[in-house]
Amino acid sequence: MEQVDKFVLAGQRWDLKVEHALKFRNGWEKELKVDIANRGRRHSPAGSDYFIFPRACFANIPDFAIGRAGWDNWMIYKARWEHWKMIDSSEEINIIHQDHDYRHLPKGIVHHRQPETLETVRLMGGRFAVYTLADSNYFWKNHQILPLPMNRERFRREFTIFPVVNLHSPFLGKISYFLFSFQKASTDLKKDKRIKVESR
Repeated sequence: MEQVDKFVLAGQRWDLKVEHALKFRNGWEKELKVDIANRGRRHSPAGSDYFIFPRACFANIPDFAIGRAGWDNWMIYKARWEHWKMIDSSEEINIIHQDHDYRHLPKGIVHHRQPETLETVRLMGGRFAVYTLADSNYFWKNHQILPLPMNRERFRREFTIFPVVNLHSPFLGKISYFLFSFQKASTDLKKDKRIKVESR
């Protein structure tokens, strides 16, 4: 792997319903991989469960509620803002997340509809800063860090986040977000209103 000073490495996880205790006997990893292939589901690029980065990165992180929604999206946003290499390692690292419900949360409401999500969005500066693994600009494959190839969707997204990543202008970033992602922005506003209602 190429040696770089600052980078962020993250990836999609596998969601899997585990209903029995795992037996760590010879060949357990192979059995688990077969189970993933048969029953596992790739989580969307919007959620990341792990981040690998040098100690020099992320010296100051806002007071996010880790475990709720949004903080992981900010990590990707921050990496692109700082021009660190944002590396998607989904094809090289297999992370498994056991399915579970949300009865442990207030009113049993899913984590991304909890009031802490709105606070996280506020600390981020707004929904425009919600980046996903689709905003990575590198990927890890066969022990190599390679630039992600450009396609139509990626070009559109890079154009949208250009004011933030290249001009370091949150103000222009918000305008670009609403102009080029109007449908998503409208959905996000409705989502925020629903969270406020549910949290009362």
